Amino acid sequence: MNSKSGAIVTIVLALLLCALAVGVYAGSFDNEFVWDDPIVFKRQLPYFDSFENVFFPPKSIPQFGSHYYRPLIVVSYQLDEKIIRTFWPTERWEEGRRLVYHTSPVIYHAIVTLLVFFFGLSIARASRWFSAGQRTVAAAIAAGLFAVHPIHVESVAWMAGRSDVVCGIFFLLTLISYLHCRLSPSKKRKIALGVAAVIFGFAAMLSKETGVGLIFAVPLLDLFLLRGIAVTGTGEKIKKTRAEIRRAERRAKSKTPTNVAGAPNIAEPLLAWVVLGATAMAYFLLRSSALEGAGKLGQGKHDMLNASFGSLGWYFWKVIWPPPQSAFIAEVPGMPFVIFGVLLSASVVALMLWSFRRPSLGDLGAEISTFLLFFATLAPSMAIAILRISETPLAERYLYLPSAGICLAFSFGLVRLAHILLNRATSSVKLVVPAATAVAIAVPAGIAAVDRSKVWATDFSFWEDAVAKAPDQGLPHLHMGLALNALEGDFFYETKEQYELALKTYDDREGRSKAFNNLASLHMGKGMYEEAIVYLDKALLEVPRYPTAYFNRSMCKLNLSGQATDAQRRQELFAGCLSDLRTAIDLNPRYTKALYQYGRLLVQIGRTDEGRRHLLTVTKIAPGSDLARRAQQHLDSM
Repeated sequence: MNSKSGAIVTIVLALLLCALAVGVYAGSFDNEFVWDDPIVFKRQLPYFDSFENVFFPPKSIPQFGSHYYRPLIVVSYQLDEKIIRTFWPTERWEEGRRLVYHTSPVIYHAIVTLLVFFFGLSIARASRWFSAGQRTVAAAIAAGLFAVHPIHVESVAWMAGRSDVVCGIFFLLTLISYLHCRLSPSKKRKIALGVAAVIFGFAAMLSKETGVGLIFAVPLLDLFLLRGIAVTGTGEKIKKTRAEIRRAERRAKSKTPTNVAGAPNIAEPLLAWVVLGATAMAYFLLRSSALEGAGKLGQGKHDMLNASFGSLGWYFWKVIWPPPQSAFIAEVPGMPFVIFGVLLSASVVALMLWSFRRPSLGDLGAEISTFLLFFATLAPSMAIAILRISETPLAERYLYLPSAGICLAFSFGLVRLAHILLNRATSSVKLVVPAATAVAIAVPAGIAAVDRSKVWATDFSFWEDAVAKAPDQGLPHLHMGLALNALEGDFFYETKEQYELALKTYDDREGRSKAFNNLASLHMGKGMYEEAIVYLDKALLEVPRYPTAYFNRSMCKLNLSGQATDAQRRQELFAGCLSDLRTAIDLNPRYTKALYQYGRLLVQIGRTDEGRRHLLTVTKIAPGSDLARRAQQHLDSM
């Protein structure tokens, strides 16, 4: 196969892989917004109205993760909004959001699949064991399996799961740039690729904390793939046969270790590690400044050692065998996974020690480096389980990028195994067998991914699945109640039952306060304002600084004041309404619903200037929203 035909094959495979990645998730384009999706673009995005706010978020954003710093994900949302406002009329923005916000992660997933393919080609080329045909087949197998892996559904079919996918784009671009930088004989090209790697690496970190895994991934490439590889200054291509590599390694065992392709360049990788470390330090400084006063880590006492090995064992098992899948995993698995994690850790240490005894890993560098890449990319997510940062310490979406390492290691091993077992077969047979094996795995995997994607199609189906798999956890019951309440028809008692189950299963004040608040909202919808106030008082006993509860209580008092026949009672309720609205705004100065109601009521009682200021604030904070339009109508009428 000449270079031209090889390039054509590569392009065709790349297009097919992109089509495969999009095809598996084509059904998710019309998904509903699930979980906290609406909070992102209705409550959070209005806060990011300047470049400064993107990188230094305000402190009062509703339900904004206090431990997460992902400015480029905010930029991706803003890009979606720009597309919606450009191509959809105002009255159809909601329709546009549903399509655009769900299409973006699928497109990003196709890009990551493409990068896995090219990363596989780069690794296979660097290892120098694989022939041109074997390189292409191995890389295509890895990318194909990655495209259809069911563990990716949470990251791709869920609008807010995109952070792992966007980070994956920049993470892989960093590794690809670095590989080509290290292998390039041209100094100018080295510098350009090195700068690109630093930029992409910083972008990966700004997309998600997983990007910090680069400080482990890049040294792994140097130590287990590029060790023993040097490039001559003449620009001559290195062409070593497998036999020559093996002979060089045998000679190295009896002599002072030498590089199989020239003198080792130790300064270059060391410089790269220092620059990468400095980039990570810059990211941490920026993150620390932006999240100043974000709160303490940890969600209570737990065994960090068991959490470490248990989560590691669980993640490795899931990337190999995903079912049964769940979006809500509240506890780290028990002793079987802890033991598995311990054995896995011991095996990895043994593999690394064995590898260091070899002067060069030209034969096995591709498999070892990509296998270890799984652990490097998983390390930042492990901190969530170890430090108990989140209510859900484990999540399938954290395996999005680590799964790329496993897919690559498997594909390289499969191609190598076919070469060994089919030693007497033709070259074509040696390529067809691993490709057919991969297809046999990819077809059921793709079907499983499509089937799992259906769970994310509607908010009701999602929480129905979550409640079934985590019946003893409060959050799924809380959201199942919200999903029931949003359905057409009267589901008052079914919704109330879910909120009451949430109260029974929640073991923290914040969760119980939300359950009480939701029970209040349910009764408000039935006009049962006195009962709603009882629940809201309980919510505020759990969390006194809960602006939503104050707002809901203010609306209860406003409605009751309108129903009161006694003038004094009516005046007391109205004054209480204004007081609660003022408190809600003090707790959250960008609470648009509270600002709108407060401004409207102030105008109504003759405090026109003060009311006008609050209505104007709504139009500035959330331009284009329904509240902003209504606020502008009030201002125009004045």
